[in-house]
Amino acid sequence: MTATDAKLTVIKMGKKLLHTGLTIRTWGNVSVRIDNDNFAITPSGCGYENLKPDNIVLLNINTPDLFGSVRPSSERLLHAEIYKKKSSIRFIIHTHQKFASAAAGCLNSIPVKDNKAKKLLKNFIPCAEYAPSGSKELAFNVAECLGNEGAVLMPYHGAVCVGETLKEAFLRAQTLENICRNFIFSELPEFAEFYTNFPNDYKEKHLDNSFPISKRSDTIKPLIYQKIYDSYPEINFIEPSDLPASAYLLKKINVKNFIDKEKLIPAFLEDFAQIAGENIFSISYKDMGKNTAKYLQSRNALLIENKALLCCVSDYDDMIALKEICEKNFTAFFLSKKFKTYSPLEANYVKELRKGYINDYSKRGM
Repeated sequence: MTATDAKLTVIKMGKKLLHTGLTIRTWGNVSVRIDNDNFAITPSGCGYENLKPDNIVLLNINTPDLFGSVRPSSERLLHAEIYKKKSSIRFIIHTHQKFASAAAGCLNSIPVKDNKAKKLLKNFIPCAEYAPSGSKELAFNVAECLGNEGAVLMPYHGAVCVGETLKEAFLRAQTLENICRNFIFSELPEFAEFYTNFPNDYKEKHLDNSFPISKRSDTIKPLIYQKIYDSYPEINFIEPSDLPASAYLLKKINVKNFIDKEKLIPAFLEDFAQIAGENIFSISYKDMGKNTAKYLQSRNALLIENKALLCCVSDYDDMIALKEICEKNFTAFFLSKKFKTYSPLEANYVKELRKGYINDYSKRGM
């Protein structure tokens, strides 16, 4: 494959990643092997819809940290290590897909029960040993874990799917998501029933109208919204989540011992820590008052018990991303009730992730 063809293929892969629902915004990354020594990979922090050939980065498999003016994906070491380990692999997709990301921290592997899926992914999906995103340790752990299965789960992070063809890599990613969804639903039957029967008109008929969709410029807005806008000039939009895991959390929030005594939903996923914050506070409706806004300090969401998950963003394009990332993290939180070894991310590391995102990654892109 020529370098030009590889760049065009990477752009095609990135757009397909979005259109198939395997990622949102700039999350995840894809690459194509050019030859034994080189590969093409997506840039860091750029929207897939806007990619041009000049944005795609060409890297040497043995020296992936040597690059020009366009910064490649932070997971370039991961891609390079996989290409070095397996010469037959020509396409790599790294995703932050919903169910696979949530399930990745539960067990050492996820069983594959469907015979058709076994042809693509064998009998089990292995989970790599955890290491921070972008690190050499993570690259080594995933490459070592990748056998003939074609996919590896990355705890607290996401998944990697590979293929000899583009079609095979994407089919594995989509099949992996179905496997992890089925696994989660089998382990959490009450959540599964709620999720599968979630009404299409939830936003119109089930959300509390005390918490409307709002933008800073609205003339009339709830008092609590005004306090948030006054306290955080960077917040321009406030909207309650209308997605199923958030709604299920609201339903379960008052069940004894469902959340800790500090009323915090911790970070189980790295991208949640980056975008939503180190955790989310849960406060009661009756306790809403002059101090409510403080619970959003270094956070972008607030849970009002039995009422709404308020998502607060500067750029409205981030609203869907924030809602979806909360969905993943809440699903992981539900799983942690069943799998006691599934612990949240370490608090100091979460703070580092949040700081790094605000000061660096969020300012990149197109």
